Amino acid sequence: MAADGAQRVMEDSSDSDDSMSGKRPVFSSEETALPDDLLENSEEFVRLYEEHQPELQQVIKDLEGSSDEFLDKYGTATRASRAGGLVGAAGVVGGIGTAGAAILFAPFTGGLSLVLGAASVSAAVGGGAASFKSNTIKEIEQKKAVDEVENALNKFNTTTDRVTNRLKNICNDVEKIWQYQNDEQSRLIKHGIEHFRKSVEDLSDLAKLFAPGDLRRVLEQGTRTVHMHKFMQTFIAVLLNMLGFLFILEDNRTLRDFDKLKRRLPVREEELESKAGKFIYKMRETINHLQNTLNELETSKSEVERVIIPNLNQYVKQQREAHKSAESD
Repeated sequence: MAADGAQRVMEDSSDSDDSMSGKRPVFSSEETALPDDLLENSEEFVRLYEEHQPELQQVIKDLEGSSDEFLDKYGTATRASRAGGLVGAAGVVGGIGTAGAAILFAPFTGGLSLVLGAASVSAAVGGGAASFKSNTIKEIEQKKAVDEVENALNKFNTTTDRVTNRLKNICNDVEKIWQYQNDEQSRLIKHGIEHFRKSVEDLSDLAKLFAPGDLRRVLEQGTRTVHMHKFMQTFIAVLLNMLGFLFILEDNRTLRDFDKLKRRLPVREEELESKAGKFIYKMRETINHLQNTLNELETSKSEVERVIIPNLNQYVKQQREAHKSAESD
């Protein structure tokens, strides 16, 4: 139910500390608090989404390219060398590589490029002084690449969090108006809870601005977007954890997994045999959730622009005119 979903959103209403510098008409009545806040949050939600959408979409595009390039470069290098054994280790446990084994996540240029350098793998498998001397450089490059993946995911998470916090506030206020339209506040007053009376009086004008069906759709869409964002955060956390403990073996199991993933065959995670294969699978799954979250934010933005902003702008305009008229009298 929309009200139940929105009630859960209301628990997080204090998450946002963003502020908007736009000027608002100042009225003497406390009645203006909710419409003023709702309009501010709505306009700021739209502004933040439009400002950050291009860079968020670019992060998704870069990550998609990274997983594909990784599969291609790793498979090519592995088949060229086929020396077997441990090729490398990426992560914070046990350092990165040994004198005879190192995996290279190439430096990122023009976006994210989580790729395995074929030449580096061949050199590492071949061993010898050249491989040993290049170890420090490889470690630095690998750390930089891994850090950039982490930074990209964290950036997507924190940026969408800022945008979504505004949407939470919108859902909270829409919930109040929608409940009033469904006589929720009136029912409480009839049971003797007098401190709700002021709220009912404040919401009476606002309730007339919106069709109940429109508010319900805004509330349902906004609540779904907030929940999608929280779901996305869990996938980012899992992927970052896997990235920190990723070990790649140059063996047939890894190659079989990579072949399946490269051809984009329908496959379940439990059917994959290697940690590297499961990492790429989880990376693609996370990318899907990033895109779904961005799509949900776009839909919520459209609903807010369609229903909330034009009606509240008209309401604020009327209040301003009424205030001026009262002052002239």
